[in-house]
Amino acid sequence: MTHEHADHAQGIKSITRLYGLPCYTNEKTRKASKFLDKADNLVEFQTNEPFQVRDFRILPFSVPHDAADTVCFTLQVEEWKVGIVTDLGMVVPTVIEALKGSNVLVLEFNHDLELLEKGPYHTSLKERIRGQYGHLSNHDSTLLLKQLLHPGLYHVYLAHLSQANNSYEIAHLMASHAIREFSQDAVTSLHLTWQNYISPVITV
Repeated sequence: MTHEHADHAQGIKSITRLYGLPCYTNEKTRKASKFLDKADNLVEFQTNEPFQVRDFRILPFSVPHDAADTVCFTLQVEEWKVGIVTDLGMVVPTVIEALKGSNVLVLEFNHDLELLEKGPYHTSLKERIRGQYGHLSNHDSTLLLKQLLHPGLYHVYLAHLSQANNSYEIAHLMASHAIREFSQDAVTSLHLTWQNYISPVITV
């Protein structure tokens, strides 16, 4: 679990009880989350310290977000590395370092700055979203993507897109331009994700 906000945590108790699965979290998130109260099968990890689950080496790395101890993850097995990064307000060097060399990226493209400004949210919520502990804009996400592009990055999923403050077309266009600037022969495939149905599934 990345952090205690409801859109990431409210289903944990049901999943652990229904399927008998463990929930991996850090201490501060466990203490901050009402959704983990009396939850079964909790396993704690240490932020910024890798741990092993069967064949997977998992690194929970710290990111700036307005929660107790927000993390994102990289997962490595054999020669493959998957980076998953959403819910962060700014890109810091440790985030880039953790994600370098990923073969698959799930990357937040939360909002378009102009659409957010013109959108329906209250001013205080807009300020939170675009703040240093909020969410990445398309512009910031594109800059991050440019720093992570390499010949072995095969798939990028654009994730956590706001339905009110973003456009799938804008996010896809900006990411596509970044990939083409890196190399006209780049093998990186772009995939969109949605809140209401499953995105394209890849096999690695």
